[in-house]
Amino acid sequence: MCATTVILCQVLNRAMTPAPGMKARTTKSAMILVTMLSLSMCALGTNIGRMHLAVNGDTGDVTDLRSLLSCVTSMKWEFSDGVERTSFEYNTLGEDSVGGIPCWKVEFKMGVVGEEETTAVLWISEQNGSAIQAMMDDETFTGPMASYMGAAYLGFFANWFFAYSEAWDYNATYAWSQQGLGTFTFLGSEQVEYGPTTLLVYKYRFTGLASDAQYLRYSVEVWTAPTQFGTLATYIRVTELGGTLVGEIKLDSISFTQAPRLPQLSIGSPQASKTNLQPGESFTISVPVSNMGVTPAMDNLTLLVDGTVAQGKFVTLAAGGSQTVTFTLSITAEGTHTLGIGGKSTQVTVSTVPPASFSLSNLMINPTSVTVGGTVTVSATVKNTGGTAGSCTASLKVNGQQVDQKEVTLNPDQSTTVTFTIVTSQKGTFSVALGDLSGSYTVTEAEAFPLALVAGGAVVLIVIAGGAVFFLTRKKQTPSEVPPPPPT
Repeated sequence: MCATTVILCQVLNRAMTPAPGMKARTTKSAMILVTMLSLSMCALGTNIGRMHLAVNGDTGDVTDLRSLLSCVTSMKWEFSDGVERTSFEYNTLGEDSVGGIPCWKVEFKMGVVGEEETTAVLWISEQNGSAIQAMMDDETFTGPMASYMGAAYLGFFANWFFAYSEAWDYNATYAWSQQGLGTFTFLGSEQVEYGPTTLLVYKYRFTGLASDAQYLRYSVEVWTAPTQFGTLATYIRVTELGGTLVGEIKLDSISFTQAPRLPQLSIGSPQASKTNLQPGESFTISVPVSNMGVTPAMDNLTLLVDGTVAQGKFVTLAAGGSQTVTFTLSITAEGTHTLGIGGKSTQVTVSTVPPASFSLSNLMINPTSVTVGGTVTVSATVKNTGGTAGSCTASLKVNGQQVDQKEVTLNPDQSTTVTFTIVTSQKGTFSVALGDLSGSYTVTEAEAFPLALVAGGAVVLIVIAGGAVFFLTRKKQTPSEVPPPPPT
């Protein structure tokens, strides 16, 4: 018997076995319940040592206990072994004081359905979480006896509301199946009404192997409902591997001081690592998953290929958590296939003919140096190196920013030249990228006309103009005025 079983049996037997001075309250159902809980808790790896309650007088986490006692006002369960049914009930009666010590007043009821119930009232210290007074059948107990009863009843209560022990660890249980210790089966989720409260319950089954240790040779089905106050077990059924019922317990009703918040699991769009594949070629499909709520969420993500279940992965996420879930698979049938996860889908194409594939080469940048306002031409050769016709988009980036793009459609082995024109507007050196090709060009300011040359030119123009005026305005001599030639 594992340590967990021993501890659990001690705790639950206190609630069902008469102590000195107390009347016997044990029923056949109650004793079977001890066994059933021992098996289920141990098989699922419960760490009772983590339960923040006062057991054997030891103080626990009173803050957590206060949170639970102030949020959960009532709970009622029913246990059956197939023959006898026993009910268990818990109610908070408010706050009180004993000897000046502030206490929570809590009522517990237990009994065979249709028969007289046993009622116990506990006064739980708000200072250390232990019971300092108990009452049963008009008898009042204090000291060790009250602490003894408090540990038993509170321990029993906390084994159903796992706010402290976190007993049902889905990931750990799933890991057991991955280690070959049994079979983990996620049974889905649904919203269920428990009296005035609606809870989202998650269902799973863990089945041990005949070759396992004795305490694992059982099948345990568990339903749990995460809330902002903790995780509640709403249903547990334990059977032997042969199918014989050991016991079954279910929640009938529960009330909270405020409505529990439901998990909010969000599944993103699936993405395939390749969309064009050869038959049998391995690829992956990934999907982002996040929990937008304030309570834990879980799901069995199912990958559908053309509407048929191909794979499944169990996922649990804490409040506000996220992760990417990845499936690895291959498809042999040629054609276009739809892959779906969580109601969203993507497609891949499987074919023996290589799909269209494009390459870029011969990048040309002309000119590589230009003044502001000039143009630069960028060109490259695009070739379809695949086996089918197809289209691609050639995107031109300047300094990492896309400035233009052109779509090209080519037959197999066909090529063409794509050309882009850039009009410059500022100086500097600019990087150019076209696919995986890259280069650069430089833009400078246009040169201003030299001032000295302008001034010199102005002087020359003035001189020329002056000369022109002189010759045009000079008085013309008449023949009579011309001196006579000298005498001969």
